[in-house]
Amino acid sequence: MIYIREASDSDLNTVLLVERSAFGRDDEAELVKNLVADPSAKPILSLLAFKDDRPVGHILFTTAHLINSSSQASIAILAPLAVVSDAQKQGIGGKLIERGLQLLAQSEVDLAFVLGYPEYYRRHGFKLALPLGLELSI
Repeated sequence: MIYIREASDSDLNTVLLVERSAFGRDDEAELVKNLVADPSAKPILSLLAFKDDRPVGHILFTTAHLINSSSQASIAILAPLAVVSDAQKQGIGGKLIERGLQLLAQSEVDLAFVLGYPEYYRRHGFKLALPLGLELSI
């Protein structure tokens, strides 16, 4: 059985373990650690997925802004999405995305962006940004 809940500050070590296990390296875990500590990133939502009480997935949404726009839209960036290797291809990532987007909509976030595999994220309602006139500036 899969269940998803919001991560709390006390879950940081669990989140970092999931990130390391999912990607097999420290890069994404360090990214999460830095984003959570960065006041300009303003993490909006962090979710943990559990399978039989074992943490198997994590998703993080942080704050973003449109540049050169008068829009006051509330925007989130999904990064990263992690599912431990032995729990992949079981729909856990999709469930994390779905629940995350539901909670963002309830908190009046207008747009969510993701940098990732277009084929995967399209299945979960994301569209390519460039054809919509949106471009990433880092």
